[in-house]
Amino acid sequence: MARAAGLDTGLGGGYAICPIMVGDSLRAAKLSERLLAGGINVLPIIYPAVPMQSARLRFFITSAHTEAQISSAITITRCELDKLVVEIE
Repeated sequence: MARAAGLDTGLGGGYAICPIMVGDSLRAAKLSERLLAGGINVLPIIYPAVPMQSARLRFFITSAHTEAQISSAITITRCELDKLVVEIE
C-alpha cells in the first residue's frame, strides 16, 4: 500500500518493520513530530545511525493493527510528507 501511494519503502517489504525513506534528517524528524501530533507514533532514524541522505521513518506493524489503521497511516504520511517538501524546499 505504501509503495502504491508513492512512498519509498526501500528494501522493506513483507516484514513487521517498514521503513519509509525520507532522505533528509530534518525532514524525517519534522515528519515524525507531525505524525505523532496526529496520533501516529513512528520514530525517525537519522544520521549517524544511517548514512547521510538516508533518513527514514521506521514503522513497526503488528497483527493488532487493522488494515484501516495502516491505510490511514499511509495516507496521512503521504500528505504530511508532501506538505514538508513544499515548506522546506
